[in-house]
Amino acid sequence: MPDNSGFSAFFTTASGAGAGGPYGYVHTQPTGAIISQYNAVGAPNSVTPLGVGQWSVKFPGIGSGGPVDGSVQVTAAASVPTRCKARNWVSTGAQQEVIVFCFNSAGALVNSRFTVTYQQKTSLYGPAIPPKYFGYLWHVPGAGPATTNFNSVLGFGANTLIAAGPGLSLVTFPQIGFLPLNVQVTAVGSNSNFCGMNFPWTVSAPHLYVRDVNCFTNAGAAVSTGFTVTANSRL
Repeated sequence: MPDNSGFSAFFTTASGAGAGGPYGYVHTQPTGAIISQYNAVGAPNSVTPLGVGQWSVKFPGIGSGGPVDGSVQVTAAASVPTRCKARNWVSTGAQQEVIVFCFNSAGALVNSRFTVTYQQKTSLYGPAIPPKYFGYLWHVPGAGPATTNFNSVLGFGANTLIAAGPGLSLVTFPQIGFLPLNVQVTAVGSNSNFCGMNFPWTVSAPHLYVRDVNCFTNAGAAVSTGFTVTANSRL
């Protein structure tokens, strides 16, 4: 049932070609009918249902060397308790493909409206500059490929993660801690585990600390699981 949990909200809209890097987003109905979308090269994105609570989202024309590059964020858009996540994503020369799973409160796959955003060497807003302070990281668990850990000031591999307790991870984004900024987290994997933030992020200029990303099983037990985390300053 609804409660007064804290949350972090992020809204962006884009038009025209020429984002700072491979970038796109989709807001879709469960049927695959796209409500709104963006693609950095102007190509039409697509959403294909794969089964109950499962979709393939393709961003053509913004491909890369792969096999997994950049970062993704996924959010359910539903009036009933629903969580959506990235099962995985695949980068090829032709496109980026994100597989999205959504679950109900019992942990069963369920059809839902959702949003998914893909970013690579650009902020979650899309433009190159501003903002010039942004970063993202994929925790597998364990470090993801180097191409999934990017810092706009220091380049690839600069962000760090350390275990901070059961299901807890302290993520540090050096040199990009400039307010105002926003942090988003999405669980990654095929199970119904989900992730959020234990506390609001903190800034000790010039560094940003996410204390901590916390992840749970559907039953509410702390668990080490995969997630992506992205930080984006307005500057």
